[in-house]
Amino acid sequence: MEATLLSYQDLPLGGGDYLEIYHTTGQSPDSICIGIGDLFFIGDILFAPNPGMAGASGWNRDALLSPIAKVLWIIKSKEIKTCLSGHGRSIDAGVGEKSLTNMYLDVDALDCLAEVDHD
Repeated sequence: MEATLLSYQDLPLGGGDYLEIYHTTGQSPDSICIGIGDLFFIGDILFAPNPGMAGASGWNRDALLSPIAKVLWIIKSKEIKTCLSGHGRSIDAGVGEKSLTNMYLDVDALDCLAEVDHD
């Protein structure tokens, strides 16, 4: 996995609490992930390489590898205990890290899958 630039902003909530908002692209170019304490809201990134999305208009293998690496870095670097996906139940951060690592490898192997576009 290659290093990438990670854009983020802290939003103070008062009392020493704050939201960490990360621009992670992912299923769409405007996707974000949000951290608060040991919780990490990861949006739809776990769904992005699935057959319902892979190859669909706007899906881009190369553009998906970077946000997977970013989310993995955040989970590994912060004190994340629980990941909350946009679909399904919450998962332990270790399970999320393993799932994202496997997903990265799966997406990387999709180099022969063409993006469906208007042309």
